[in-house]
Amino acid sequence: MHIKRPARVLFVLGMVLVLLGAAAGQQAIRRYEQAVLQSADQRLLHTGHTVDQAIAAALEDAFRILSAAADTPQVRYAWERREPRQAALALEKALAEQPTGFCSALSVQDGTPSPASQQLHGLRFAPQVTPDSPEEALVCLDDNGGMYLALLRERSSGLYDGLVLELSAFYDQITAALPAGQENYREQVLLMDVRGTTLILPQDGAPTAVLLSDSPGTASDAGAALLHHQNMGEEGASFVALSPADGGASSVRLAVTPAGTDTNGYFAVGVAADYNVFWSPMRSMAARLVCSAGLMAAGLVLLVILLIRTSGKSRRYRQELAVVQAKAEAVEALNRKMSQLAHHQRLEMIGTLTSSISHEFNNLLSPIMGYSLMAMEKLPEEDGPLYDDILEIYNTSVRAKTLVQRLSDLARRNPETLFRPLHPDELVKKVMSVAKPAKPEGVTVTLDLDCSGVQMEGSELQLSQILLNLVLNAFDAMKDRGGTLTLSTRLEGENVCFRVQDTGPGIRPEVIPHIFEPFFTTKSEGCGTGLGLAIAAQMVEDHHGDIDVENRLGVGAAFCVTIPVTQPKRS
Repeated sequence: MHIKRPARVLFVLGMVLVLLGAAAGQQAIRRYEQAVLQSADQRLLHTGHTVDQAIAAALEDAFRILSAAADTPQVRYAWERREPRQAALALEKALAEQPTGFCSALSVQDGTPSPASQQLHGLRFAPQVTPDSPEEALVCLDDNGGMYLALLRERSSGLYDGLVLELSAFYDQITAALPAGQENYREQVLLMDVRGTTLILPQDGAPTAVLLSDSPGTASDAGAALLHHQNMGEEGASFVALSPADGGASSVRLAVTPAGTDTNGYFAVGVAADYNVFWSPMRSMAARLVCSAGLMAAGLVLLVILLIRTSGKSRRYRQELAVVQAKAEAVEALNRKMSQLAHHQRLEMIGTLTSSISHEFNNLLSPIMGYSLMAMEKLPEEDGPLYDDILEIYNTSVRAKTLVQRLSDLARRNPETLFRPLHPDELVKKVMSVAKPAKPEGVTVTLDLDCSGVQMEGSELQLSQILLNLVLNAFDAMKDRGGTLTLSTRLEGENVCFRVQDTGPGIRPEVIPHIFEPFFTTKSEGCGTGLGLAIAAQMVEDHHGDIDVENRLGVGAAFCVTIPVTQPKRS
């Protein structure tokens, strides 16, 4: 079959559009993934800061209490006699009067710990670790496999006073204030000492201390990431492999807050989260998007082929098609007035959904802006470069939020909502001419128009839909017992007030707070969608106006719509 040149061009154009659509969809998914990852990193870093602050506060209190207890005469006397064991016992007696959660006092001489408690048999520091600083926080082990954290303060060269905390109790203390993890992933806190030798991570519900140099392949990648950020002195987040002792390995996102001058100074804090479950909805969405795009592409190709085949058919078929099209156009012309309202409602629903999506993106941006402001407030005045960096993050978030709002506004625009000059009284007359066939028997309509010569800017279609919806609702309220419908226009300052008042039964007080909510209706099932007043309220807002209701139960209700004017009435 010979394919004419226009058909070939149409076919090529269709394929190009399919490819462009696929590329745009892929890029949109990629950008969404990046946004999700950045938001998750911010959450992990915030968790790391919270843990870091908890560590700093807990150790500061413990060292303060330790310093006060070590300054007692009994402890000083024991050290003067070079009796570490007696110094530990005297220190434990002094610490017993303090509100600490320690399990034993401790003295250290020449790198050898001497606990006061007899239960800590064979207490020793982790291999390759000995105190060499004025203040230390070191992991200790005993012969029973227990793991502890020793807090040491140097008294003189080679002599230390200290106290021993259970590692699990210390870990639970610093993580107790953390917010609950999200439903789709769980956060894990990892700690590494400043030497880069000992890694503390949760395992089977309890913390475990791992000596990185003696345990190759055990949390090695997470330890290496912590050590790298510690050595660089920079915060960061990256994907690493977490390999606990049970042999199971997983790819996690690890955010690190290194120990430094502005942190706790003893431990680098890492917060890891397994994203396998987190990414599952994204993959599912991508699969559905690919399937939808494939179906659309297949439909487009079939449509193009149909057009090509149709172009090669005989004149008889083309005439039949022309007849069908003429009949369709005639039917469309007859029903256009009825379908305009439904078509506009669908457009407004799409705008509402778009606004909801924009709201969700705003929820992602709001924590970033909030945390940025909190960080700027807590920074010292001399830290200018870091303040400028955080300020840039905040300003970028503000620009992103503005862009989301512009996209939402654009999604609600269509050629039918373009504003033009209108006259309020003429608009009311047109609406009543359309609504007249729907007027029930026993209902009287009164027009009280007082805006002759007034001009305003607005969408005739939208304003007509607003007034028509209010009029039809009033008719429905009075269809059983009759009554009077009064439509009035008034110039109130710089606004035109449209008032639609009926003498129906009125609106129940408990219903009034919900009448402008989408999908809320008091009509029986199948008699209303609950969208009319919600859409009307949205259209009024687009005109920078207001809509309000006045109600007297048993007497009637009145809706007032105010729209700004552009040309006031001449005197």
